[in-house]
Amino acid sequence: MREDRLFARFVEYSFFAVFAALIVSYALDKLFGTSLSPLLVFLLTLIPAIGLILILPFSSRKTAILTVAVLIEMAVALYLAFR
Repeated sequence: MREDRLFARFVEYSFFAVFAALIVSYALDKLFGTSLSPLLVFLLTLIPAIGLILILPFSSRKTAILTVAVLIEMAVALYLAFR
């Protein structure tokens, strides 16, 4: 049960972090007139990835395997976005 609450907190905090990153990047986009879409892709992938890496020691074996699979998917998404 503790693990479920930990994941719920992670999802909640990462949502707020990504939402704040979207607002800041939109404001910078309007202020400077530049496109920040590569930065957005990086932030939208990096913030949840850091949270998943930090939560990995507290998860069970099945959840850890799923978490590693999600991290691999995020790495592939970053590679495809910036190649």
